[in-house]
Amino acid sequence: MQTGFLQKWIQRARGLAAGTAAITALSCASARLEAVEPVLQTLHSFSHFDSGPWAPASLIEVGNGIFYGTSAFGGVNDCGTLFRLSTTTGVLTNLFSFSGTDGWDVTGVTRGEDGNFYGSAWGGGNQGPDFVDGPGTLFRITTNGDMTLLFTFSGPDGRNPIGPLFRVGADFYGITLWGGDDNYGTVFRVTTNGDLTTLTSFHGTNGCNPGAGLVLGADNNLYGTTQYGGNGFSGAFTGDGTVFRLTTNGVLTTLNFFDGTNGSEPVCVLVSGGNGRLFGTTAYGGSAGYGTVFEITTNGALTTLFSFNGTNGRLPFASGLVIGNDGNLYGCTALGGTYNKGTVFRMTTNGSLTILAHINGTNGNRPQTSMIIGSDGNLYGPMADVDGQHPGNIFRLVQPPVLGITSSDANVLLAWNSFTNGRYRIERKSSLADAGWTPLSNFTASGNTATVVDPRESGQSFYRVVLLP
Repeated sequence: MQTGFLQKWIQRARGLAAGTAAITALSCASARLEAVEPVLQTLHSFSHFDSGPWAPASLIEVGNGIFYGTSAFGGVNDCGTLFRLSTTTGVLTNLFSFSGTDGWDVTGVTRGEDGNFYGSAWGGGNQGPDFVDGPGTLFRITTNGDMTLLFTFSGPDGRNPIGPLFRVGADFYGITLWGGDDNYGTVFRVTTNGDLTTLTSFHGTNGCNPGAGLVLGADNNLYGTTQYGGNGFSGAFTGDGTVFRLTTNGVLTTLNFFDGTNGSEPVCVLVSGGNGRLFGTTAYGGSAGYGTVFEITTNGALTTLFSFNGTNGRLPFASGLVIGNDGNLYGCTALGGTYNKGTVFRMTTNGSLTILAHINGTNGNRPQTSMIIGSDGNLYGPMADVDGQHPGNIFRLVQPPVLGITSSDANVLLAWNSFTNGRYRIERKSSLADAGWTPLSNFTASGNTATVVDPRESGQSFYRVVLLP
């Protein structure tokens, strides 16, 4: 069982400070108990001023510590990219730059059974000079960056696909924000060869403008949300949104309608919590109008678990939740918090919220994308500014090391919680009054527990383990 940050966010350790332990000639000293807070690490910062990606839109892990992602913009043509990031080396490689004709504003990729990446671009696909007005595309890209254009939307079959595709068997399912019978969006199925079937079109009263992807429930039906429509619908951009169920053959059932009080404008991918429960967020609505976290059953019973108040975040926009190994929900808000630049939070399925990080502009700015759980148990995510002014970064949220020590006549055994490929520095000093710590060695962990043996010095010594970027 993993012992990464998701299973023990709050640990308490003996020591003079968190992550620090002291030994004397006879025994280990112990002092106050101190809470350990998670650390938000920036793994890569993007830039507006080169031909690389910026505004990262998605992230998936392929192999231990190897992530692939898409950026909405950037690349040689500033139309979006597919990139690879190694968390062990910190090296980011741009694999493919979209040109506009093959897509513009790339919204995410999903890995197929064949090992290739399948995804959508919100715009592009037309032959005119302004790809912003294009209807959008679907594509396949190999891990080496070889791209094949699979499908270009035309309007009646959908327009402006958004969110990652969801794979069921060998096929993929997705949504378009616009297009279809009434130009209020569609749900489609597409094969790996690019054969597309429009499964349903939204009409407004049953929802309009689905703004995020789909998820498969335990009953093998697809579930999703529409940003608008439902109650109060009177045209484009009206109504508070819906939650729907769709069979893989295209039979649509509207499960519930938002009304503002219980949330408004869901722009998120739902996450399945088992036992017929799904969880999601609304960008607005709730008791303060700043957005909510909700639970809905596959039978349509909706419960508002939490309403944001601004101090703890607001506008969980386009940021779906993820369920950690501990069974809790994790997510981001695009605004609010101490600096009004967003928060990262943990929430129990009963609605008890804990802020894990306040976004401050240095560690990111106004995130609007979903996070994932890495194979090492840590939380990873692309952080893209909600209005595009900040180029974005890739972050990791980890639990700092909690150090324990065991001494013998000859050696001191240092042991702490870690994660695979986590980098640490062991430091020592003989008195806490000393100005600085003496680095002993750097250490790369190979699992969830790390140990180092240090020859015992005469007198007392103080140790600490520092988590490195």
